[in-house]
Amino acid sequence: DVLAARTWVQRQVVARVCARAVRVHAVSENLVDALVDQRVPREKIECFPVGVDLDRFASPGAAGQREGHILGVRKHDAVYQNDVIVAALGLLRDRGRNVRGTLLGGGPLLEERRAQVSNLGLEDRVLLPGHVEHERIPESLASAAIYVSASRSDGASASLLEAMASGCFPVVAGIRANEYWIDSGRTGLLFDVGDPVSLANALEKALDDDELRREAAALNRARVVREAKHSEMMDRLDGFLRAVALKAP
Repeated sequence: DVLAARTWVQRQVVARVCARAVRVHAVSENLVDALVDQRVPREKIECFPVGVDLDRFASPGAAGQREGHILGVRKHDAVYQNDVIVAALGLLRDRGRNVRGTLLGGGPLLEERRAQVSNLGLEDRVLLPGHVEHERIPESLASAAIYVSASRSDGASASLLEAMASGCFPVVAGIRANEYWIDSGRTGLLFDVGDPVSLANALEKALDDDELRREAAALNRARVVREAKHSEMMDRLDGFLRAVALKAP
């Protein structure tokens, strides 16, 4: 999980800060568990996501009607394992699938990913444009059929929730943070962490099942409206902070 991946010093800092805190906000249940493992009392923790601006991330239509475009928006950093995505796209090419992918974002491993794309001969299928301002993400999600993330560790991923709100079909690593939001085979597909073959199989299934993508688009949008609407989460955070201020010495 996220906290387990931190250094010993970072874990100690988190534990000490949380021990002194009146209340602690976590964005996902796996982070709650990690904090409890760091001996933060469960009753001090309140869990809810930051949420999605549903006016900006609006679904323009069923994902099943979109071009077979696969989109990733996670930085090119080790934790996000974008190399797994590139390798899976290579496998799909080898299977004769005419797919294209775009992996937005900068990061320390961007040039390494570009070299991987070149070595696999995927230049005509996989785009790595580098950093893109967040203001441009809604239009990118609106044009894609499938959202992909291979991250091996996460909280309540804002990019996953934005994709769900936008009608983009999620194909994401089977970590606990994603399992909370994705009912695999119904509202998205989970694949084995770090496994390009498992990811390629999931992407192939998603590309071939228009009905699955259409139904998931409606269900996911409704779920985000119900549980992760930004304005409501900010009202909740405001109440949380006001309650903390009243209890502070």
